[in-house]
Formats: sequence, structure tokens, C-alpha cells
Amino acid sequence: MKRFLVALVSVLIGAGVVAGVAVFAHATGGEPPLLVAEPAGTVDTPEGPVNAAKLELYVYPNNSDAVPGPTEGVNALYASQGWPFYWPSTTLQVPANSLVTVTIYQYD
Repeated sequence: MKRFLVALVSVLIGAGVVAGVAVFAHATGGEPPLLVAEPAGTVDTPEGPVNAAKLELYVYPNNSDAVPGPTEGVNALYASQGWPFYWPSTTLQVPANSLVTVTIYQYD
């Protein structure tokens, strides 16, 4: 009987740990908001003109009143712990077959 109770308690503790990890992963797994590239005209290339677009990302060392940081997903977890984060998003949408210029501003 004692072995059965130890086994039952072990299984219940294991199930609780797995459930806790699943809840944590679900709560921190949200996608950040979508950042859409801005059209920037066309660029001449050896293959001919192609569409161009630009993106601007910012890297901050920690959140503040001026830049509160991400509110969803894993980036929010990192920002709340004082880790650097990208702003305004890390979910990017760029046009197909285009030259995309990404500028990253580092505030550290």
C-alpha cells in the first residue's frame, strides 16, 4: 500500500509540473504585433529595377516609462526581467521579391 501511495503522489507531482510548464509556455508564447515594411520606391539592380522597402528596429537595454517594452509573448517576459528587447516588434512583414533595408538602432 505504501508503494502505491508513493507512486500515486509521484505521478500527481509529475503531472502538476507538466501542467505548470504547459500553462507557462502558453502564457508567454503569444506573437508580438506585426511590423510592416514601408515601401521605399524602386532600386536599379543588374537584373533591372526591383521594389524597395525599409524597416526600422530599435534595441533598448530595458523597459522604461518612455518605452514600456513588449506586452505579449516571450519578449515581454525578457523585458520584464530587465533584458534588452527589440521594439516595436520582432514579427516582420516584408514584400516579396523586394530589396529590404533594415536599420537597427542600438540604445545601450
